[in-house]
Amino acid sequence: PVTLDASGMATITVAGVTTDQTINLTNVTNPTTSCSGTLTNTETVVVLVNPSITSLSSNLEVCEGDTAIFTVMGGAGNEILYTINGVTQQQVVISNSGEIDIYVNGVVGNQTIVLEQVLDSTTGCSTLLGDTQTVNVIPLVNSTFVMNPNCNGATAVVLGTPGGVFSFNPLPIDGATINSTTGEVVNGVPNSSYFIEYSVSGICNTASQIESFTVYPSPNIYLEDEFVLCLDSEGNIINQPRIETGLSQIDYSFQWIEVNNPLDVLGGGSYYEPMQAGVYSVLVTNNSTGCSTVLEDINTQAIVINSTAPEGLNAIVTSETFADENTVEVSVNEVLGVVYEFSLDGNLFESNNTNSYIYNNVSAGEHLVIVRDKDGCGEASIPIYIIDYPLFFTPNNDGYNDTWQILGLNNQLEAKIYIFDRYGKLLKQISPNGLGWDGTLNGKALPSSDYWFQLEYKDPNSEADIKKKFKAHFTLKR
Repeated sequence: PVTLDASGMATITVAGVTTDQTINLTNVTNPTTSCSGTLTNTETVVVLVNPSITSLSSNLEVCEGDTAIFTVMGGAGNEILYTINGVTQQQVVISNSGEIDIYVNGVVGNQTIVLEQVLDSTTGCSTLLGDTQTVNVIPLVNSTFVMNPNCNGATAVVLGTPGGVFSFNPLPIDGATINSTTGEVVNGVPNSSYFIEYSVSGICNTASQIESFTVYPSPNIYLEDEFVLCLDSEGNIINQPRIETGLSQIDYSFQWIEVNNPLDVLGGGSYYEPMQAGVYSVLVTNNSTGCSTVLEDINTQAIVINSTAPEGLNAIVTSETFADENTVEVSVNEVLGVVYEFSLDGNLFESNNTNSYIYNNVSAGEHLVIVRDKDGCGEASIPIYIIDYPLFFTPNNDGYNDTWQILGLNNQLEAKIYIFDRYGKLLKQISPNGLGWDGTLNGKALPSSDYWFQLEYKDPNSEADIKKKFKAHFTLKR
């Protein structure tokens, strides 16, 4: 019996039912009055069947990159909740045929499916599942490899699948050989490049790859062809050349010799400073690779010759002061076997293969004569001064010929320049190292006309300490 609660209700629970359940009410009794009555009420609870799956299968084994397929069989329309490799839960519905395929494309590792729950969408009944199936993925073979060059060839390192075969592609004709199992190349020629193929076969595929390498070269060195040992007129060294390799003493080792005495090592630095003429060579070894140069290599040799710097430089203006064409004659002391070349104001160096040179039509002003020996031993220079004056000037502030000045007297502060008008009236006295006359008198512009000047000076190219005077005229144009 059951007792009704204050609201007149009572609940009867039947746990774990597997079949339909029918209840029959037969009697009701009032506990206060003990009165009772007969009941004929009846009610049936229909028990629905929980859903399930029939089977879970797969293609068990696939090649890397292919598709893993899981097949679930069960009641049509039932929903399946599942995960692949423990990732986000997903859902599929079994088709009317009672089967559904679940695809995983482009697999790169084993794939495991776990069926977690099946749901009958019609009845709402569900069943927890634990079915598991794994597809094994067979990895593809990988032919990746690298070649590590050395002075004699190279060694191979397989980064992909081991067990393949090495070969040349194409086959060299210089005597180099390769070990087909290890990939080691021997008897390679320095600076030569080779192409190596590595092939490997697997269950799912065959792969091959071609890599190239270059045998470690000898140290890259190019000495200058010729150096000059500068001597004075008595044969003493005044400028010692330095033969540079340009290489680091940390990274390379060096041995210097003079080719006529190859057993005598002269030095072990990255450069050498010879003290006499000769042919010098250097053996360079790369400390990391052990690769060395060859002493007979022309790029490791340098010729050192003797030469003499110019002495006794003299420059003379042979033309008259204020001449229409100015001539300068330059000379140095003659040394047997030494050729000199000359330049005016740093322009093109010229030579007539003697110890002197003549410049014609030299412009007015200060110039610098430079002489050097053709072998680059050294140079000397001397200034020359050519006095002249412009025949006219145009003080219109356009930046050209705006002032008038005597040229070539910058070094004579004691020189005096007087400017007169055509009637002899003194207009201006100017300094030879100033800007010159701007064509004004007391701030007022003077008219276009001819004006006269008088110059008191010492000839800058004469050794005589004699003052000279010169008078001429020029034109002011507006």
